[in-house]
Amino acid sequence: MKIRPFEKKDAAGIADLDNVIWKEGILDIISPRSAKDILKYWSNGRNRFIYVAENRGKIIGYITGNIELQKNKWDLFFKKGEKYLDIIYFYVLKKFREKRIGTRLMNAILNDARSKGIRKFKVVAATKELDRAVKFYKKFGFKSYATKMRMMK
Repeated sequence: MKIRPFEKKDAAGIADLDNVIWKEGILDIISPRSAKDILKYWSNGRNRFIYVAENRGKIIGYITGNIELQKNKWDLFFKKGEKYLDIIYFYVLKKFREKRIGTRLMNAILNDARSKGIRKFKVVAATKELDRAVKFYKKFGFKSYATKMRMMK
């Protein structure tokens, strides 16, 4: 199993994982993306990061993020003008969890961003497995600043 930067050939594998996420019901607010959508995202600039976890030629996990510039004066996380890495998507197949793959993916994207001078990071954990996600992100030094909830009755 290896962690490596995204290559164009990985787009279909990530699209397949998006469908798994959707079927698992972990994240029900975003529709699965196509390989074409993923390639478009990746090609939209050098401030985009995608890392994949590959096992025997199959993509089993991935993480994506963008370097952003805080444009608004008021924000919960950053001051106007600060650059930060916004982690957008992060997923590892169920049968590969608890094997440090998520940790390795997170380290890869954080280290890459740090090598480009980024020292501030943001993640929004929009998942039905929130407690687990928060515990994971706290291991890296993330702190909770807000909670959004919804009721569907």
